[in-house]
Amino acid sequence: MRPTFLATTLVGCLLTLPVIARADNLRVWHGDYKKAVKAGDHPGARVLLSIFAKEGTERAIAPIFKTLDFLTTSEISYKAAVSALAAVDEKSGVKRIERAVKHGKSVLESIFGVDVVSARSNEADDALLIGRLKDKDAAVRRRVILALGVRRRVAVVRALIEHMVKRDKDPGVEHQQCAVILTKLLGKSLPAGADYKSWWDGTVKSDAEIKKLQSPTREKPWKGRVGKSRLNFRKEASTKSKVIVVLVPKTEFQAIGQTKSFWRILVTLDSKVIEGYVSKGYVTVDRPAMAGSPEKAGLGATTFYDVPLYGKGLVFLFDASKSMVSGGLSKGAISNLQKAIDSLPKKTKFNVIAFSNKNRLWKKELEFAKDTKKTHAKEWVAQIPFGSVTRLDLALKGAFNMKDVDHIIILTDGYPSDAYNKKIPSAKIYAQVSRLNRTTQARISCFGFKAANHDMLRRLAQSTGGRYRQISK
Repeated sequence: MRPTFLATTLVGCLLTLPVIARADNLRVWHGDYKKAVKAGDHPGARVLLSIFAKEGTERAIAPIFKTLDFLTTSEISYKAAVSALAAVDEKSGVKRIERAVKHGKSVLESIFGVDVVSARSNEADDALLIGRLKDKDAAVRRRVILALGVRRRVAVVRALIEHMVKRDKDPGVEHQQCAVILTKLLGKSLPAGADYKSWWDGTVKSDAEIKKLQSPTREKPWKGRVGKSRLNFRKEASTKSKVIVVLVPKTEFQAIGQTKSFWRILVTLDSKVIEGYVSKGYVTVDRPAMAGSPEKAGLGATTFYDVPLYGKGLVFLFDASKSMVSGGLSKGAISNLQKAIDSLPKKTKFNVIAFSNKNRLWKKELEFAKDTKKTHAKEWVAQIPFGSVTRLDLALKGAFNMKDVDHIIILTDGYPSDAYNKKIPSAKIYAQVSRLNRTTQARISCFGFKAANHDMLRRLAQSTGGRYRQISK
């Protein structure tokens, strides 16, 4: 009996040695990680992230969740943490990640969990993300919408349509995010969730069929011709606008956008390119484009360069660099900004930042769009002084520092530049926005003139579910 007992004890000890060794190693690694965080040593901390993820247990990855505030100060570190946890397959570790998505201790933890699950790209995670469309925090919901936007599957599309339908009566940021993403997924641009639902219902759709649907191009013009009938052509998307010209048959135009019933077009008249609206049937236009009208777009919408923009807290970033003046753009830009301010619903909060070598703020914080405030803001905009450089980085920082912002609108004609008028690399702007927008999840819509960095503006808009438009003049 005694030899058997000793043998069994020895075998048991040998089997537990690796476990004890791993536990000892984990304590050492956790200690080293804690020291790296305290010292602000991001490279040192990143080395340990993959080690924790390789262990994969809830205990091993626990320090990552406890130090999210530190990791978010470096975009490289944050992405490294997301990538590391996306590879975790140990049961307790997976449960900890999913718990962060469902019951995060903070908005940051919930968004981090969503980012990790999104990086896994597993179809089984669709239901988990769809469930978070009901999260109590709007920033989390907006992040989930973006995460679902890259999953071209029936269940995801149906969930996004339903989410948009619920917000049809009072459209906001999430409503427009869904519209932008559904347009990308389905190749169909419709103004309301109910329109998407009526198109979708009664049609058998499979994941394979959805993948075949064509996404719209980047405002690639489609050449059209006026048919047999003459048609009225409207320059402004407003019920009060007047017919400015009657196009004769065979007049050529370019369609650069569409709504349910109207083409948004460019037409050359008297050697000038003019933008406006015609009906898709090429008949007399007796009402404006639905998507361009605040009355039709719903509560919470304003119109900027005829593009409807939703949100409860809007900040306009206006490029006040000298090139806006020398290029002859300032007058038209100021006029359109004043029109946008004038169309703001009273329940919307807003602010304006004019940026050049420094920020000039209309107000320190967002203000409700009361008539007196709008009048004052329009007067302030008319007196904007123009400076030397294009410090978009300062403007973005100023916008994200404001409370209640959920939509940032950028108008610029040049590349972002630093204090020495040197171009700021696009990667730096992306990283800055990603860091500042982590827990805000504001949409960014971009309007670019002439020599603006259009690729950067387009990517900023796409990455946040915002709108992008290149302005011809």
